[in-house]
Amino acid sequence: MRNRLIPLGLALTAAVVLALSAGAQTGSFEVASVKPSDPNPTGPLGGTPFVLPALGRLTAQFVPHSPATDPTLRINWNPFTETWRNLALAHERLAVFRSLLGISWMWFFGAVFLSLFPAFAKDVLGGDERVASLLLVVFSVGIGIGSLLCETLSRRHVEIGLVPFGALGMSVFAIDLYFASRGTPPVGTVGIAEFVAQPGRWRVMLDLALLALCAGLYSVPMYALIQLRTPATHRARIIAANNILNALFMVVSAGMAGALIAAGFTVPQVFLVVGLLNLAVGAYIFLLVPEYLLRFLSLLLTRVMYRFRVQGDEHIPAEGAALLVCNHVSFVDAMLLMAASPRPIRFISSRWRQVEAISMLPPKLPRPIGCTV
Repeated sequence: MRNRLIPLGLALTAAVVLALSAGAQTGSFEVASVKPSDPNPTGPLGGTPFVLPALGRLTAQFVPHSPATDPTLRINWNPFTETWRNLALAHERLAVFRSLLGISWMWFFGAVFLSLFPAFAKDVLGGDERVASLLLVVFSVGIGIGSLLCETLSRRHVEIGLVPFGALGMSVFAIDLYFASRGTPPVGTVGIAEFVAQPGRWRVMLDLALLALCAGLYSVPMYALIQLRTPATHRARIIAANNILNALFMVVSAGMAGALIAAGFTVPQVFLVVGLLNLAVGAYIFLLVPEYLLRFLSLLLTRVMYRFRVQGDEHIPAEGAALLVCNHVSFVDAMLLMAASPRPIRFISSRWRQVEAISMLPPKLPRPIGCTV
C-alpha cells in the first residue's frame, strides 16, 4: 500500500489542478469573446455553469464500483453535521488534521494566482486572453512536473521531508515574481509571440513554473500522508472533509484577494503579500508538526554530507509497531536512520551513549525487524 500512495496523491493533485486550469481558461475565453456591442453579454459559453455539472454527473456513472469498507455506515444527508463529524474524525489524528489544513492552505495560495491571472496578464504584462491562458498552462505544467519529481525523490515512499522544501520554494518564487513583474506599464495589448519576445517575461514564466513545481512537492506528500495514516474505513470521509476545507479556503482566498485589490494593492503586490504570508503559515505548521521539519533537515544533511544506501527497508511494515536494533557507530546514526526510514522513529538511548533500540510508534514490543543502512 505504501508504494501506491505517492501515485495516488499525484493523481489527486494533477486532476484538481487540471480541472481548475481548464475552468479558468474557459472563463477567460468566455470573457474575451464578449464584445461591448454584443446584445448577448453572457457570451457563447453562458450555459457552461449548467452544462458542466450535468456532464460531471453523467461521467460519475462510469466510476468502477468498489465494495464498501464499512457496510454498516449510513448516509447522513445533513452536509453541515456530516462535515463537522468528518473533521472531528480527522482531528483524532493530529498529523492528519494538520495535513488537511496544510493542503487547504496550498489551495488558498494557488487560488490567488489562478483568480488573478487574467488581470495579471492584461493589466501588468500587457497580454491578451491567450497570454493569460499561457500563464495557466505554465502553472499547470509546473504542478505536474513537481508531482512527478516528488515521486522520484520519494523513491515511492511517503517522503514528508519534501514539504518544507516545497513551502520555502513557493514563497521564494512568489516574492521574486513581484520583482520580476515590476517595470514600465504595458502599452497596448500583445499576443503570445510579442509577449515572449519582451525582455524579462521569461523570468515571469520561470517564476510561475518553479512556484507551481514547489507546490507539487508541497502537496503530494501531504495527500499521501493522509491516506497512509487514516484507517480504510474512514479514508473516503477524511478525503471528503479535505475537499470541503479546500473549497472554504479557496473562497476565503478570493475574498482576501478582492479586498486587497479594492484597498489599492496591485496584482504583483498581492503576490508579494501571499508569498510573505506563506512563510509565516509554513513556519507555524512546521512548529505544530515538527516531524515535517525534522525529516527535511535529516534529508538535507544526509544528502549533502553523506552518501549511503538503504537495504532491507521493505521489511519495515507500513503500519503497526516495529523494533529496529542497530549498532551505534557515531553521533550521526540517528540522523541517518531518520532519513532511511519512511516512518517516524522514537529513539531510546542508554546513558553510555549507545543506541540500544529504536522503536516506532506505537511503542509496543513486536518481533524485531532487521534493517541495514
